[in-house]
Amino acid sequence: MVDREDIQKAVEELDIARTNLVGLYLTIIGKNYEDLDISQKNSVLNGLENIVRSMGNEDFTEKLMDTPETRSRRLNLAFNRKIAVRAREIKGLTRKGLADELGFDRAGYIRLSKYETGEARPSNPPRGEVAKIYIHWLKEHGYDPYKL
Repeated sequence: MVDREDIQKAVEELDIARTNLVGLYLTIIGKNYEDLDISQKNSVLNGLENIVRSMGNEDFTEKLMDTPETRSRRLNLAFNRKIAVRAREIKGLTRKGLADELGFDRAGYIRLSKYETGEARPSNPPRGEVAKIYIHWLKEHGYDPYKL
């Protein structure tokens, strides 16, 4: 027989799963947002704004929008891979050439590649050596995504 505790536990687990699903949706939106045209960007923003407004539950909205993970994700959205690639190209460098100039080994080159293809974003503030060096290089060359 199922008791109240089992039901309550299942409800709590379902709430956690739903919250994780929302986080996943936001991650997907964040990764693809910069590739959208202006009309699509406006649609995404308007849709998200309408969803947040319709929730009416300030506790949930605040919990969702103000966790260390979502704060970090929102801050990282400032990094635009297309601008970063353009900064490198303006200097006449290939991705490999930039990696060499910055003294990156193969792992550093792979990380740089992930930043430029959108598979990853440098943390904000940059934490790893590759991210720190790369963001510093971008800043020196006219692109400061995190206003450091």
